Amino acid sequence: MKILVDIQAIVNPLGAIPVFLSLYGERSPKEANAIARVTALSVGLVLLISTRIGKRLGITGLNIATRIMGLLLSAI
Repeated sequence: MKILVDIQAIVNPLGAIPVFLSLYGERSPKEANAIARVTALSVGLVLLISTRIGKRLGITGLNIATRIMGLLLSAI
């Protein structure tokens, strides 16, 4: 259950709705659905890969400061 709450905090689907509508509100519903589907799959894949990599980083003994720096670098 905790992981679902964590994912909700990271992804913030309610905050993404206005952004999505402002970017794709003028497109046809079919196009908007296709874009939403690709976006959802991409985000899910990134979260899955990040989870797998995160577990392996725990084995290497990297601390939280290193993880935060990696997160900041990947965000750029």
